[in-house]
Amino acid sequence: RMIEKGGDYSFAGMQQADRGWVLCPEYSGTIPLEISPAGWDPRIFLFGPDLLPDSEFRRESIARPPEGGGRGPTGPSAPQKHEGQEPDGGLDSVEQVAVVPKHTSLDQTASLGESTKGAVSEIPSVCFGMDLLTGAEVRWPLTVKGNPHLLVAGLPGMGKTTCLLNLCKQMLAADIRPIVFSYHQDIDERLERLVDSVRFIDFRGLGFNPLEVMDRESRMAYLDVAGALRDIFVAIFPELGDIQAGRIRRAIKDSFIEAGWDDPNAVLAEMHEPEFKRFVEILRDDPKPDRGLRTLLARLEELGDYGFFDLGESRKSLWESDQPMVIRIHTTQNDNLQKAFASLVFYGLYKDMFRRGIQDRITHAVVFDEAHRAAGLKLIPTMAKQCRKYGISLVVASQEAKDFNVSLFSAIANYLVLRLTDVDAKALVRNVANSQQERVLIDKIKQMDRFKALYFCEGKSRPSLVGLM
Repeated sequence: RMIEKGGDYSFAGMQQADRGWVLCPEYSGTIPLEISPAGWDPRIFLFGPDLLPDSEFRRESIARPPEGGGRGPTGPSAPQKHEGQEPDGGLDSVEQVAVVPKHTSLDQTASLGESTKGAVSEIPSVCFGMDLLTGAEVRWPLTVKGNPHLLVAGLPGMGKTTCLLNLCKQMLAADIRPIVFSYHQDIDERLERLVDSVRFIDFRGLGFNPLEVMDRESRMAYLDVAGALRDIFVAIFPELGDIQAGRIRRAIKDSFIEAGWDDPNAVLAEMHEPEFKRFVEILRDDPKPDRGLRTLLARLEELGDYGFFDLGESRKSLWESDQPMVIRIHTTQNDNLQKAFASLVFYGLYKDMFRRGIQDRITHAVVFDEAHRAAGLKLIPTMAKQCRKYGISLVVASQEAKDFNVSLFSAIANYLVLRLTDVDAKALVRNVANSQQERVLIDKIKQMDRFKALYFCEGKSRPSLVGLM
């Protein structure tokens, strides 16, 4: 009112003040917090933007204090605002605000809003740490009814790996099995010390045939496999052009046709997929290889030298294991083999996901450490869009948010953001915050202390400032 009316506005006078109000833009509590020491008069309260009538943020309902707690100016509790009623233009009277009982602790204050929601939900959740402004636990719910996916972004040394290990330990306690794609040895050793047992998977051949066709009712399903593998090899070798990518798809398709998959009279349930290495042999048998084909064969030959196309010892589906699993990508130092191994194992998980069927709860979490190394893999956003109903949570942790496809941001609703560079802070904030918040959030992310993070989630228009566990 003072700003709108300027000199025409004057404050109401009073004989003796009995309330003091301190506006803190960083305070995220849903009800005011008393900050005055015991015995002070007037009483001083801290409040934040959630209580401003003209706030740019979404106004949330203000929780009332427990029965008999607190004292308003005219009684033990303040009247509630009725639905549809417009808020008053200012804070002239404390009747508009539910007052926190005197000498309430930070933890008690944070729990007041929860006390009005009934019994505690049984939905599994993990705790990131404490809200530095309210003292409340900041939790991430893992449920198929919401968005169970998380992106963790932060520079090296800011606490990203420690956070992932903490999440994995809590997931196991909630009967959720993590499958971790590990790009450095540190996470392997520390996870092994945290839990009872870990199953490690190294590259000794893939252990499954990537050409497996899951949909045995569609005669065109083998073409879907050919297209998916083409996209994977383009992600492994981004320097390949469209013509070379097309040759990969055609060679895979020809290997299926050679095995009789195009026969309209064939019984699909009885068909056998071609060997994975067969499409490479078809490319190699071209009598007139041009420069593009020779370049493509050189790339594939590099993988072939490591036995990539020779199937290793067969193993059961990774979804069937009761142990936490670590896919140790770092056991090979060849960058192209790392990308190929990670991509094909992830593709195998994606296909097996449909075989296990729809689930009524989250049972597994796929954790991609150093996910920027697989940012070009188109299957990651596809997995994020589809895996929730199959009981799978997707966690991607990265140093470089700018490399991810924008479709991934639309599929993930939870973001834990540690300190980032200016470029990555801008890329991430542009996708998770409104334009009015951008500048402030970018500056805050660039200056974030170690083991501190901003947590963005669905249902809240402002992030929580978290001290990580």
